[in-house]
Amino acid sequence: MTFSSRAADAIARANMPRSGGRSWLFSVIWGAVYALGLASMFASTHRAPWVWLACAVGVIGWILRALIPDTMSRRQLAAELGMIVVGGLVAFEANVLGGVPLAVGLVLVIGRLERPVRAGVVAFVLAVAALGAGLLLTSSESRDLGGVIVGSLAMLIISALVGVSRRQVNAAELRLRELAEQRRRAERLDDHARVARELHDVLAHGLGALVVQLDAVDALLESGRVDEAAARVRSSRTLAVDGLRDARRAVDALRSDETDAAPVSPEAATAALAELIEAHRALGGAVEARLATPPRALPASTATALRRILQEALSNARKHAAGQPVAVELRRVPGARPSMAAAPVAPADHGRLVLEVTNPLGAAGAAAGTGGGHGLAGMEERVSEIAGAELRTGVEGAGTRFMVRVEVPA
Repeated sequence: MTFSSRAADAIARANMPRSGGRSWLFSVIWGAVYALGLASMFASTHRAPWVWLACAVGVIGWILRALIPDTMSRRQLAAELGMIVVGGLVAFEANVLGGVPLAVGLVLVIGRLERPVRAGVVAFVLAVAALGAGLLLTSSESRDLGGVIVGSLAMLIISALVGVSRRQVNAAELRLRELAEQRRRAERLDDHARVARELHDVLAHGLGALVVQLDAVDALLESGRVDEAAARVRSSRTLAVDGLRDARRAVDALRSDETDAAPVSPEAATAALAELIEAHRALGGAVEARLATPPRALPASTATALRRILQEALSNARKHAAGQPVAVELRRVPGARPSMAAAPVAPADHGRLVLEVTNPLGAAGAAAGTGGGHGLAGMEERVSEIAGAELRTGVEGAGTRFMVRVEVPA
C-alpha cells in the first residue's frame, strides 16, 4: 500500500463518527471553561436574569451537541441552531463572550460536508437575525456598545469563514479517501488481470497442445497405427508435465514481485524462445526461426513478455492456421535517434529487440474452440507494462497472413 493510501486510511479512521471519546470530552471541557468565564464576568456585573438563563441554555446546548452521536444528524443540527440563536441573543449583553456558542454552532453547521450549502446559508441568516434581536434586547446602560457591535460582527464573519475552510478541508479529505479507495480497487483489478493473463497463457498453450496431440492420437488409432499413437500419448504426458512446471513457474511469479527478479541472461532469453519453437515443431508445426542473441541481460519482465507473446502467437497459429508454416524472427535494430538526426547514438544505447511472428491464414485447427479470445488482450497488457515497448498485430499482405510484432528496449 502506498503512503497516500495509508494517509487516507488514517484520515478515514480519524474522522469516524464518535459517540464518546476525545471529541466530546474536548467540547465538554471548553464548554465548562466558557461557563466559568461567564460566571466570573456576571459575578462582577449585574445582569438581567434572562441573560443568565440564555447563557446557561447556550452552555447546555453546546455540551448536548458534543454528546449527540454523528448518526443523529438532525438532532445535531437542532442543537447547533439553538446555540446560534441563544449566542446571538446574549452576545451584546455579555460583551461578546456570550456569543461564543453562536460562533461554535455556525462553524459546525457550515463545516459539515454532508449538509447542503443552503443549511449554512440558513444558519448564517439566523445568526444575523439573532444578533439583531440581541441588539434590540440590550439595555441602554450597556457600556461601549459600539465596540461590542464591531466585535460581534467580526466574530460572525470569522466564524463563517472558519466554517467554509473546515468544509473545504473535509471535502479534500473525502476526495483523498475516494482516491485511495480507487487506487486500492485499481490495484485489485491489476492483480486480477495479472492472474487471469498468466492462467490464460499457461492453459492456452498447455491444454491447446494436448488437444492437438490427442486429436492426432485419435486419427492414428482409427488408421490402426497403434505404435505411433502410443508415441503420441507419451508425448502428451511430456506436454502435461511441462504444463505443470510452467504453471508452477507462473504461480511463483505471481507470488513474487517480478520487478525485483534477477535479469535474464541473453543466452537464457534466446533459449526460452527456442524451446517454444521446438515444442511447436514437436506438435507437427513447421517453423522457420531466426533468433538473434540480445546484446545484454534483459529485465525479467521483458524476457517473460517476449516468451509469453511468442507462446500465444504459436498457440494461435495452431488454432486458427493449422498446418501453415510459421516464421519467427528475433532481431536487433538500432536505437531511436534524436529528432534532428544529427547526433550519433550514445554508446550506452543498445538499440531495440524486435520479435516478429507471421503465418499464412489457413483453416482452423482442432483447438480453435478452446480459446476465450483473450490472447491479444494479454499481449497488449504485457507490453503496456514495459516502458518504451510497442505491439502491433493484424492481417497483412493483402489479407494473406497474420502478423504479431513486438518491439522492446534491448
